[in-house]
Amino acid sequence: MKKNTWLLSGLTYLSVCFSASAQPACLGLLTEWQLKAPSPDGQPTLRQQFLERLSQEHQALGLEQDEPQILPHPEPDHLLLCLSENYPLQQVLAKRTQKTSFEIRQPMKGTQDLWAPTGLNGSQLLKVTLKKQPEPGVEIQLDHNGSQILARLSVGLLKQKMGLYLNDQLLIAPQVMSVITDGRLLITGSDLKAMENLTQKLESARVPWPDVELLAIEVGHYSEALQKQVPPELQALLNKHYPGWYFPKGLSAIGQEHYWQEKPPFTPFWIKGDFDGNGTEDHALQIRHPAGKEGSRETILILSRQKTSQNPGQNASQYLPLVLDQTAPAHLRTWSGASLWRYPAGSKMYNFETKKEFITTHETLALHFWGKGAMAWTWDGTSFKDITIGD
Repeated sequence: MKKNTWLLSGLTYLSVCFSASAQPACLGLLTEWQLKAPSPDGQPTLRQQFLERLSQEHQALGLEQDEPQILPHPEPDHLLLCLSENYPLQQVLAKRTQKTSFEIRQPMKGTQDLWAPTGLNGSQLLKVTLKKQPEPGVEIQLDHNGSQILARLSVGLLKQKMGLYLNDQLLIAPQVMSVITDGRLLITGSDLKAMENLTQKLESARVPWPDVELLAIEVGHYSEALQKQVPPELQALLNKHYPGWYFPKGLSAIGQEHYWQEKPPFTPFWIKGDFDGNGTEDHALQIRHPAGKEGSRETILILSRQKTSQNPGQNASQYLPLVLDQTAPAHLRTWSGASLWRYPAGSKMYNFETKKEFITTHETLALHFWGKGAMAWTWDGTSFKDITIGD
């Protein structure tokens, strides 16, 4: 961790892209994902499963935008997707925690309300198809193992009911009209909307959310517009020390959470507050800037506003730039791996180094790293001290 140092002069400019290699233009929202687990033998690849699940959610939400466009990525376990500008990404991501389990059960002998497992479940669903003609229905195709179980089961349940369960709740109990030898279970009904709803639920059980993590979203247009909003005197100061500086163009997971909660004009790269308790508004910035042939660096700095006039009736002041942290080019992600956050005075925090809680005296700047790590900088009257508040 780099301690407090005064800003140095800027170096020559070298830009970096969101991805490690040149990418086709994305006119919407560029997102980067990591596929985190290997696919079981005989199962669709994690990439196929993930894209299929996104397509299902696209249809279930009735979205009119184009489906996600796949862009090349140099790392095999990563995926770049270009989404429509108004794609409800947060709404789709919220569904990852909604697990859907499917099971076929049989009535227990001598009872009408108790059902017993049959060994048929969502892992054996091969295909789910909505039928509109000659009458509304849903066709469920089981895999080879499921087909054999269903054939034996349908013999014993002929002219009886079979229970279809979703998340341990009886969804529908169709009557078995014939022996099913090909693994195709056709459920019919008069309500097309109900059949469409059933199809979507079964599809969510057939293709569960794989272990995929959203690493970053590209916010280039937003960052560029935000940069123009920085006051001229601050821009002049930054241009002097870091010619070619810019805000990060990729927002990490923690930054996304804050971004969605707060909405613009919130930015994880530019935070205002009285961080040194002198009664004036300071500016904390997370910027990228040139570092010669090595690439770009990322610097966290506070532009501390200091009053220069002794006359109470005058507001003359100047900004003293103070570097809090700096990331070397070799360790810099193509997207921002951390984001800034402001805590109000009186916030309760935990110091992981001393193993003690403390209360902030002034407004406090924090940096939330990708994952759970977090660092805060507190003013002790003479300088900023860094404290690990997340581990």
